[in-house]
Amino acid sequence: MFLPEIVHLPAVMLLVMVVVTGVALPVAIPFAASIDHSSVGQWATVFGVLFGTVVARFTTWFGFRASRRALPTGHFLGFSTGSG
Repeated sequence: MFLPEIVHLPAVMLLVMVVVTGVALPVAIPFAASIDHSSVGQWATVFGVLFGTVVARFTTWFGFRASRRALPTGHFLGFSTGSG
């Protein structure tokens, strides 16, 4: 039924976060530079874009490390590995 897809949901979520944050930093730098050149005095917006991207990247990195160190019987968002 639908249970096998739910069991792999944490892995899919982590994969999406890794891909998005991996692409976000190379995209955010030119975007922030274009904001600075197009409107003078937008340093807060530039800082917010870069800071948000870096925080998302570190959060994903720590999430990946935590998932690698988790016990095989660990739960993620209430889902188990199947044998419960």
